[in-house]
Amino acid sequence: DFNAGLAIAVVELTAASVKHMEKKGFEINTPFRTFCFTAESERERDEWVEAVQECIVETLSDYEVAEKIWYNEANRNCADCHAPHPEWASINLVVVICKKCAAQHRFLGPGISQVRSLKLDSSIWSNELVELFLEVGNKNANSFWAATLGPEEELHIGASAEQRATFHRRKYRERKYRRLLDGLSSQDHLNQALCAAVVQADVLCSMALVFSGADVMCATGDPTHYTPYLLAQRAGQRLQMEFLYHNKHSDFPKLEQGREGSCPADIPLFMDGFLFCSAPNASKATLDRRGRDAEGPLGCLPLDPHPLFACVAEGPGSTGPPSTLCLCSRGPLGWTQDPIHSLPV
Repeated sequence: DFNAGLAIAVVELTAASVKHMEKKGFEINTPFRTFCFTAESERERDEWVEAVQECIVETLSDYEVAEKIWYNEANRNCADCHAPHPEWASINLVVVICKKCAAQHRFLGPGISQVRSLKLDSSIWSNELVELFLEVGNKNANSFWAATLGPEEELHIGASAEQRATFHRRKYRERKYRRLLDGLSSQDHLNQALCAAVVQADVLCSMALVFSGADVMCATGDPTHYTPYLLAQRAGQRLQMEFLYHNKHSDFPKLEQGREGSCPADIPLFMDGFLFCSAPNASKATLDRRGRDAEGPLGCLPLDPHPLFACVAEGPGSTGPPSTLCLCSRGPLGWTQDPIHSLPV
């Protein structure tokens, strides 16, 4: 500002980077020059760094894909929390999601959700993939994933990270709200239905089958076209091929696995998805709610997708602090009494 006697410089942020410096400072590095700044507080510095990072991302962004995806009105809001103008997507689940939900999708792992940016990962957005997202849309995707989701369980824009983590685990890993398919009582029935569906134009049917546990790489009985993908290719179904391609490494529970891994009714909810550390004198067999109330967990760690229970036991003849962390697995009949692994602590 010439009148105020302040120098103004335009910093080109293309190919730039920003990092924290000591105390209240931060540094912007460009290919031509390095700029050092000092904020009035550490909080203000963090705000500046975050703002600069967002600007750097914008210089690398390509809105062409996003504009195409948003052409379907259902894709203009996040499939999970309904935030406007979502800029991320799960390319195997075929849902468009916001930045905060994308972070939780990544925690689910690539076997459940493969997250990509609409603006940064332009190279993966083929015409067929864009067409698939336009054909499906968040509304149709949620007709399967959120078929039984009640208003009281919906995720809202202002939800915390913990609330989001719980919701996404229930929705996509546990498939708690999904639409159940009638008349498919075995894995073979699911696989046969998938082989019949992929040669038709209705990709939503194939999605429901795969997300219900149909095997994308199942044997078709055709020696030449021996996978569902090859059947779709023979039938000229491009969108079916695109969907199957992005789900070839998906790991949704199969029908038999889902039955074996179902959570027994007597397993307390507080253990679900966590590794718990109980009091030193807790017995390894004390895995019921009374034991929880009596001893109380000393700490817990997220442990998905296989919830385990941990007991800390004292070493033989020891009067000091607990020395061993014992892990017990959960099977079809409940929790095992013998530890599957022990760790020194």
